[in-house]
Amino acid sequence: RAAVPLFGVMGHGVHLNGTVSDGGTLKMWIARRSMDKHTGPGKLDQIVAGGLPAGISPLDNLIKECAEEAGIEPGQAARASPEGQVSIRADHADGLYREILYVYDLELAADFHPVNADGEVDDFYLWPLDRVIEVVRDTDDFEFDCALVVIDFLVRHGFIGPDHPEYQTI
Repeated sequence: RAAVPLFGVMGHGVHLNGTVSDGGTLKMWIARRSMDKHTGPGKLDQIVAGGLPAGISPLDNLIKECAEEAGIEPGQAARASPEGQVSIRADHADGLYREILYVYDLELAADFHPVNADGEVDDFYLWPLDRVIEVVRDTDDFEFDCALVVIDFLVRHGFIGPDHPEYQTI
């Protein structure tokens, strides 16, 4: 996946927004990428995100990635709701970056705590959505594609609506 811009070919990935409804407050699980990752070391990410290898469906890959990256059981991961895709085309230092991200949402129990098994995540945070919005809006702490997936979530769930000054641009 990291080599995709070098060749200008289309990459594919799966991203999962893991949320928790906690006493009327919507929270989102955020992962901090391992400092050993080739791309975006230490950047913020969805609870689960990964490249989509050839020969595996997006849902099957999501289920695999859920177990590896966050310890989400296969039966629970299979209940993730497919919410569409985010398409990216951008100039990149290494070439043309083109990717389609299959986006899923999954509401998790308030007592769920993700556990990374593949070494790709250094830490997890359960943040109120207001904090997620603030970090995406005011910093570049999220990996670029992951910020776009958060923005997609915010639009789909009405946190960014037609009255937002940048709605048309988004």
